Amino acid sequence: MPAIAPAPSPQARRVFPLAEVQTRLRRELEEAAEESEILHGGWQPVLDSLRMVTAIAVVEELFDFKLPPEKVVKKGGHKSIDEGVDYMTNRIREEWSKRN
Repeated sequence: MPAIAPAPSPQARRVFPLAEVQTRLRRELEEAAEESEILHGGWQPVLDSLRMVTAIAVVEELFDFKLPPEKVVKKGGHKSIDEGVDYMTNRIREEWSKRN
């Protein structure tokens, strides 16, 4: 009798790498905030949108698709690291969900 492979269950779907995305973003944004303080002390936002676009690269390595900056980066930047990590994580998860 031939073996029949069971159909993959919904739980077998890939899981969004939340912890890794947040860790990579936090590390990158902490570095960006330090650079911003050195270069532009007191400048707001601490994390400008141009710098946020460069942070995408450290996260894109986790996926098999490009993250569109216009969908992931908030225009105007972020006032804090936590705000940036939360905002970008949510947008990255939305993009990931469209493909998985």
